Amino acid sequence: MKIKLLSFFITLFLFYACKEKQSENIPTELNYIYSSSVSQIILDENVNRKFWVRIPKKTTKNKYPIVMFFHGNGDEAFNFYQRSSEIKDLIDDGEFIGIFPNGHLRSWNCGNENSKANDVEFVNMIIDFLKSNTQPADLMDYDKIYGIGISNGGLIVNKIAKETSLFRAIAPIVSQQSDVIGKTISKRSLSVFQINGTNDDLIPVEGGNSPVGHVFLSAKNSAENWAVNSKCDLNNLVEKSSIWGDFKVSSFSYINCENSHVVSYHLVDGAGHQSNYGLGDLIYNRIWNFLKEY
Repeated sequence: MKIKLLSFFITLFLFYACKEKQSENIPTELNYIYSSSVSQIILDENVNRKFWVRIPKKTTKNKYPIVMFFHGNGDEAFNFYQRSSEIKDLIDDGEFIGIFPNGHLRSWNCGNENSKANDVEFVNMIIDFLKSNTQPADLMDYDKIYGIGISNGGLIVNKIAKETSLFRAIAPIVSQQSDVIGKTISKRSLSVFQINGTNDDLIPVEGGNSPVGHVFLSAKNSAENWAVNSKCDLNNLVEKSSIWGDFKVSSFSYINCENSHVVSYHLVDGAGHQSNYGLGDLIYNRIWNFLKEY
């Protein structure tokens, strides 16, 4: 595999320069969002696939969990990162290291997108790259990798989670599994925090044909499919009502699953295809409080 380094070695130099200063008791701020790329063959063409890594400004732990964030169709990784002050705050609070992969042609290939890249392979290449090519890899806990995705990004998170053993838990936002992904048997049990808007006209909560070209399972059936794959007791379903920002939310959780996992889906009443539920609603904090338990 050919690896192309962009700003990586500059970042490594700064990182270890700071580490040396730390040993001299000089206060250090690590404030990185740095990029690199891996080379992938797409339709017989060699393409450099970029991803971004964000490390906490102050590293106070030996190991950090890894959260991979997948943008929606038409977006880009760095733009998504720049808009996400809540995610930056979580990283700088020392909760995790964030990885932001960039979709080819601004999309993730789940079977009907502009991109024809193998994105499951791409994500595995990123992790292999980080393990073997970066000295800051000693900050990353590769046994605790999580996936969060919005819309098309949520669909690829489902696909990666079904086809690999990479993630311990996932959070697909305004997306559920397509019928094709639903037929795949997962390689491991895992926890799921799925979010759907009841008025979503792009990826319908009741499933079926979608304007994006996929046929989706309903939100309920997608979660139930994950519950079956995670060997949950389907008769043990906990229901709860709450308020997220400006919206009422009905939550359903399968709690008796293999290895103490939980599969949950959350229906945001009146919400469309959106991940912002009003002033003061900290959606990524809510998601992370769930994911980090697994």
